[in-house]
Amino acid sequence: MIPKSVATIQITILLLLSDGFIRLQSVATEISSSSPSPSTSPSPSPYEQHRPPTLEEQKLSPQFKKFLKQCEKRMTANCADQLVGYMFSNKTVSKTCCSKLVYMGPDCHKGLLMRGKELTKNNAYLKKILSRSEELWKKCEKITPRQKDKNYPKLPPREYLPGYAQFLRECAKKLTEKCGDEVSDAVFKKNKTVDKGCCRRVLHMGRDCHDEMLKDLISLGEIRNKTPRQVEIKTDQIWKRCERLTAHN
Repeated sequence: MIPKSVATIQITILLLLSDGFIRLQSVATEISSSSPSPSTSPSPSPYEQHRPPTLEEQKLSPQFKKFLKQCEKRMTANCADQLVGYMFSNKTVSKTCCSKLVYMGPDCHKGLLMRGKELTKNNAYLKKILSRSEELWKKCEKITPRQKDKNYPKLPPREYLPGYAQFLRECAKKLTEKCGDEVSDAVFKKNKTVDKGCCRRVLHMGRDCHDEMLKDLISLGEIRNKTPRQVEIKTDQIWKRCERLTAHN
């Protein structure tokens, strides 16, 4: 059985802060306070049946799992409890625990919010979590300013983060097949450009989508005898041209 302290940290670290959290925590408390019975069934305990999945059990990239473990090492069970209390009961967080939160670093904070968005299905509840998380981070950073030269855990590249495939699908939805072909032709063929209508779609898609989809174009460039640098320069030129083309509309 997973110790309550470890489970509490893990639930908090992964932002599994849903209505079920209080229920899970109370079940864990009951189990930890009760002594084992000789007639106990070998079947899993209630907490084992409902506990959140461990990092090893979740479908996360090895890079993101490593990052979360680095964040987890910087938090304690007591401070995790205080953070939960702040989120749901308006309880105070000690200066020591504020220091622990800031000590995790800004990327850990981003990673936790990222996991919260992915794991929380209730949008209204998610807004509360994100709002309270941001509020707490700002308060704690005022109490314990972040050290600029501190070696904080770093988020891995975007392609290793949760929800990446869905992110690319959402990006692709903002382009039509015709517009996608125009962009590809403009990158790999001479004297090809992207028209104003397609440019609007490219800009609406956003620079973040543009940069990530560039990686697919780079892999395609290897087939078409283009170096990654050539593809990168061309796609940047397309983006800037689209900005100029739609600037007065």
